[in-house]
Amino acid sequence: MGGDRLSLAGATILNGYLVTAVTMCDVHRSTLTHVTPEVIPPALAIAERDGLSGRDLMVAIAAGCEVTTRIGLTRFAGERR
Repeated sequence: MGGDRLSLAGATILNGYLVTAVTMCDVHRSTLTHVTPEVIPPALAIAERDGLSGRDLMVAIAAGCEVTTRIGLTRFAGERR
């Protein structure tokens, strides 16, 4: 903020807030989970920290979305029966 670099945690928290504050978030309907605010901010922060490629970032985001959704589906599996 203000030109200063944030810590990994600080960047993740700020970007997570901004994703939900300035956009309409996606919702995985079966689990009522907002997937991207939990996945994209830490992926961006780690990609910047580690100097990852855009391809690596996209793979990380896809994997994070998949894992988040599968955890949500497992969590609510009994309630759908």
